[in-house]
Amino acid sequence: MKRDARWLWIAAPVALLVACGPRASNHGAGRGVLLISIDALRADHTGSGGYDRDTTPILDALAKQGVSFERAYASAPRMVPSHAALLTGCDATIARRILPQEVIPNQLTTWQVPDDAPSLAKEFLRHGWATSAFVDDPALATNFGFARGFTDFMACEIDEDTRPADLGVSGVSEHFEQWLKNLPRAENWFAYLHLHDLERVWSEPPSQWDTYYPPRPELADLPPVGIGDRTFFALPRSRWRGSARTLGEYEATYDGAVHKLDRQLGRLFAHLKQLGRFDDVTVCIVGAYGLSFGETGLYLDSGTLADADLHVPWILRPAKAIALEPRTFADAVGLVDVAPTLLACAGFAPPGEALQGEAMHGEPLLDVLRGTRATSRGLAFASSGYQPGWVVIDHDHCLERVRPGRALDAELVRSWFGDDRDHVDEIREVYHDRTRSPRPGHLIDALEGLDARAELSVAGEGWFQRAERARERWQARTWLGASTAATLEPKSTPPAEAK
Repeated sequence: MKRDARWLWIAAPVALLVACGPRASNHGAGRGVLLISIDALRADHTGSGGYDRDTTPILDALAKQGVSFERAYASAPRMVPSHAALLTGCDATIARRILPQEVIPNQLTTWQVPDDAPSLAKEFLRHGWATSAFVDDPALATNFGFARGFTDFMACEIDEDTRPADLGVSGVSEHFEQWLKNLPRAENWFAYLHLHDLERVWSEPPSQWDTYYPPRPELADLPPVGIGDRTFFALPRSRWRGSARTLGEYEATYDGAVHKLDRQLGRLFAHLKQLGRFDDVTVCIVGAYGLSFGETGLYLDSGTLADADLHVPWILRPAKAIALEPRTFADAVGLVDVAPTLLACAGFAPPGEALQGEAMHGEPLLDVLRGTRATSRGLAFASSGYQPGWVVIDHDHCLERVRPGRALDAELVRSWFGDDRDHVDEIREVYHDRTRSPRPGHLIDALEGLDARAELSVAGEGWFQRAERARERWQARTWLGASTAATLEPKSTPPAEAK
């Protein structure tokens, strides 16, 4: 694989792991695990999620061949922490650095996937599988620790010569397919494809996909435009199209982009079939986080802990060799469950204390899907939004506890409260009962269900205390080195940064 003008190939420093792990022993076609993550893909804008528009016929057909997780939730509503959780199988907070007081928190200083944390790619590599990643946005770069465990790591570079075809599903698919063609036929492999298409649509020129679906008449309001790139109750300046466009027109643009992406994924799957690879591959597709259209106070943005930003599709189409009946899974699950479940599909146990490290926070769900284990945890957890705090979600309810006044961006605080007063100590707790109000937003607190509210509170506090203990242990060496960083006290409240 070579470096070209727009994609950078990085050889990860994993030679020791490759040498120590067993190689593929089968003489036929090697097994494959393909994980595809799609930024800003909402579950309720897909056919398998019950949408009234036929936006995702390819994904819907794939879901009917495997498992569609009806209530899957991202571990964070923003790109970097969400992908950190996806690739480690741990809560997103473990990737938030412990910073010295003099360091200003921002995108570059705050996030780092710890070397000591579990890693999906490293587990496949340890078992002798080839591992590759094709990353569609520079934010998921090696300096954040995302290259750990990948023998091949390709990240896009964006400059003035970059064409639309070089990015997104078209560019990612081209490089992945070339990598797969160069791989020995008998070798087992794991590949991670990251797609950022649905986030780029707002900065791209208009296309026929903008009008593929008609705007809904009931969404005829013109959303206000904010003065910054992140704001509540207004369109971010960076996503304004420069004209009077209704919320329905923005939604139609998004749905058209989803349909276009779905068709391009269909081409990728067709190429895998032409290569004779598709039947031997476990395909896993997830939305990394969602996108709000005003339900949570955000427009064309994500960063809250409500359903619109967290409820995502998760489709698992196992390889034919894995005996698993197609089904819809109704329990609440988190994207932290993806890594241990994919390891189980390959026949591997997730890492644990035997490997001198804490187990993944997520749980392998394959035995539940097969019926050999009765139930799953039935809970999903998320954090790392614009507003510091957390949410815990079960089948019908969710409990959100955040501190809106501690958002790092002053404009976010001002737009939320509508004034410039000091709100740093205010705690906002919202309990949402979906059986009474199915709307995907947490702007109104429900007073009923005190018992369920208390149970969710205990579960959330226990989960995030465990995540904080893991963070303190794993992050001890990520900033200034073990001797210095070990003496640093973590901040009591996580800062909120850009995606």
